[in-house]
Amino acid sequence: MRKIVLEIAYIGTNYNGWQKQPNNNTIQETIEKCYKNALNEDITLYASGRTDAGVHAYKQVAHFETKSTIPAEKFAYILNAKLPDDIRITKSCEVDEHFHARFSAKCKTYVYKVYNSPIPNPFYNNRALQIEKCLNIKKMRQGAKVLKGTHDFTSFCKTYKEEKDCSRTIYFIKIKKDTKTNVINIEVCGQGFLRNMVRIICGALIDVGLEKTNIQDLKYILENKDRKLASKTLPAYALYLSNVKY
Repeated sequence: MRKIVLEIAYIGTNYNGWQKQPNNNTIQETIEKCYKNALNEDITLYASGRTDAGVHAYKQVAHFETKSTIPAEKFAYILNAKLPDDIRITKSCEVDEHFHARFSAKCKTYVYKVYNSPIPNPFYNNRALQIEKCLNIKKMRQGAKVLKGTHDFTSFCKTYKEEKDCSRTIYFIKIKKDTKTNVINIEVCGQGFLRNMVRIICGALIDVGLEKTNIQDLKYILENKDRKLASKTLPAYALYLSNVKY
């Protein structure tokens, strides 16, 4: 058996997340069905991680095993001919038997997009979260420093009671604003993430930027391990899986 890796870009709007599930349209199932239709072979895709319903990806990574002798780079072309327009295989290649899309990953980076303007822009509908009031990016960056490193992120997890260990490591949080488009990108890079963790973190940083909370509040929320203290979970439509490194 050969092991093939796919790099995948998708718009998650029309899908109930990555992972295959009964009676729901998902990214994984869509690709697996297209592969079956094209090559008459059943495969199972193993991804770097699940993305929730509505979340997009610039670069999701997944692998599968196959008996096919088709050159590895050709799988991208074959699948793209069958896939809907909102899913694209940007690269396909062969890897050794020890590679695993999830367990071999060193870190993942997500980007949350904020359109910071009082005037709506149709280009960012379902692609970025509109915040009308001007955000204080300097304070947001100060808040990001509080969250960097290894911490118990119980306060930033939707289903912490299901987790055996809520300790995670954040390598960096970068906050950049494009003054031409008024889009603020919040990049969060970590070893791994709890459910909804990135969206809750970004919500907390936006609250700091809106001056609803301050740095001391953020420290208190982190240290007290109580989900009720943190901000609401931001909408999924503005979140993008940006990169996975191995």
